[in-house]
Amino acid sequence: MIFLALILAFAIGWLFYRKTTPQLTPVKRYLLMALRIIVLFIVLLFLLNPIWNYVSKRSNPEKVIILTDNSASIDEKKRNYFSNIKPIVEKKYKQANYNVVNYTFADGLQGSSNKTYLLKTMAELQKQEDLSNTKTILLFSDGWFQDEELEQLQSLQIPIDVYYPNQNLVYEDLSIEEVQHNTKALQDEVNPIVVTAVASHFKGMAEVELQVDGKTVAQKECDFSQKSFDKINFEHAFQETGLKRLTVKISSEKINETNEQNNFYYGAVQVSKRDFKITILSDKLNWDVKFLKDCIKRQENWQYQTIIPEKYPFQLSPENLAKTNVLIIINNGTLKIENLDFVENFLKNGNSLLSIGKPLAAEFSTILGSSFKSARKSSVRISNEADQFTTFQLWRSQQDKIAPLAYYFAKPKAQSQVLAEFNNQQKSPAILFNYFFKGKVLEFLFHDIWQWQMEVENANFHQFFSDILQWLGSSETDRFIAYPSQNSYIQGEEIDIFLQAYDEAY
Repeated sequence: MIFLALILAFAIGWLFYRKTTPQLTPVKRYLLMALRIIVLFIVLLFLLNPIWNYVSKRSNPEKVIILTDNSASIDEKKRNYFSNIKPIVEKKYKQANYNVVNYTFADGLQGSSNKTYLLKTMAELQKQEDLSNTKTILLFSDGWFQDEELEQLQSLQIPIDVYYPNQNLVYEDLSIEEVQHNTKALQDEVNPIVVTAVASHFKGMAEVELQVDGKTVAQKECDFSQKSFDKINFEHAFQETGLKRLTVKISSEKINETNEQNNFYYGAVQVSKRDFKITILSDKLNWDVKFLKDCIKRQENWQYQTIIPEKYPFQLSPENLAKTNVLIIINNGTLKIENLDFVENFLKNGNSLLSIGKPLAAEFSTILGSSFKSARKSSVRISNEADQFTTFQLWRSQQDKIAPLAYYFAKPKAQSQVLAEFNNQQKSPAILFNYFFKGKVLEFLFHDIWQWQMEVENANFHQFFSDILQWLGSSETDRFIAYPSQNSYIQGEEIDIFLQAYDEAY
């Protein structure tokens, strides 16, 4: 690695100073080149060192050395014990990508079976194996050694795990074997959670605890005095929406376990609103209203209402937005709301607004000042800023097929995110997003979005708007949880880690 870093540093340094502007004397040029090479060499060493360590570990994995006693004191019973337990242990380490090396020993690695000398065996092992890369030594022996003392083994500084054939391998253990539950749930709806608990060599009472987001919500006792496993049924209604961390724990005061890692189960449940309500407010009943209503109707447990003012100025009432999670305003240019502060309070309470068409002149708007309608139509191009919003990739994949749209010119506020632009000379904003206190505001500065559904084959229209509305209607809670595929594992073992996230932005 040092040689490679030196070559790269020299090549880059020479490339920089083979010619200079203005021209330098050879002494100055070579001096600067030498300084640049030294700096680059140091930087490259730091950059390449992690790569080198990773490659060296992959090409030279850590070793696990198994020493099996084959002296005369090992009778058939002990030999059977070794032959039964050793493949299980060996398989576990191989699955964890360790290099497993096997040796038999007695009077050394190659000596007579009449005597057993462990220190002599270790001395010969050091000559045959490089122990610097050894994780541990597994010793299968009955312990009949002729060594006077074994303190010298400490100088190896390598852990030695002993498998003794006459030892009592009966350990009391409690574990959570399985938990069955739905990964999705509705708010305030009762959800069954079935836990399978197992007791090994344990007779007595144990307690199973159900936790949600680290708080205990239920506890039940299970009796293992006459059985080794039990099924425990929990029922829980989630009070809050969002991604909820689920933990199941088993314990007992009458047991002293050596392994408590399998006493836990980790999972997650996505909780949605039971009554998800959307209010559509528009100055006229047009195709945009009709197609958004069709999208909402497809979703189970979603409710909606449509408000078309009969006279202006229109004044919102508490009944208009009662239990509403998302307000959709479709303004074709004539909508006038007298009490915009009502919408402001709606957003301050953590609800969301989706605006389509002419933006309202309001404090919560994503634009600065007023807007005016363009005399021409334009196509919409998703911006790089929208890369953080996964749903907008549905639009991007079909944006070349969507017909040009009637739109409005506007200037975005400094804090607004421009998620899409019009394909005009000014590259004016087409889709803007911003937070207003706790609420989200998403504005589309154009009309006739229904054309996407009508004119594009296999259109993503319904999926796009259902995902957007679900996101806008969800509260800002902790939405990322990671948990492993199994409850216990050894160091170096490969496991799966499940990542669950629920949010539009990632």
